[in-house]
Amino acid sequence: MFLFTLLLAPFLLLLLYFIVRPEPVTIPIKKRHVFITGGSSGIGLALAQKAVSEGARVSLLSRSLHKLEEPTAST
Repeated sequence: MFLFTLLLAPFLLLLLYFIVRPEPVTIPIKKRHVFITGGSSGIGLALAQKAVSEGARVSLLSRSLHKLEEPTAST
């Protein structure tokens, strides 16, 4: 019985991996409107630039109007 369990366990783990493994999801954003919070710097700004390059309309939200005007002036 122990040998059977020992041989079956790797098979079940491999099967579980193929059933549950995450697959990347790509959603086309061309001609869509994207709202990005924290879009004045860092990851939010990088996401905004990527969305614009892919053809999306982008609205940025930020706590500071001054910081928000800097990225829009440079692009």
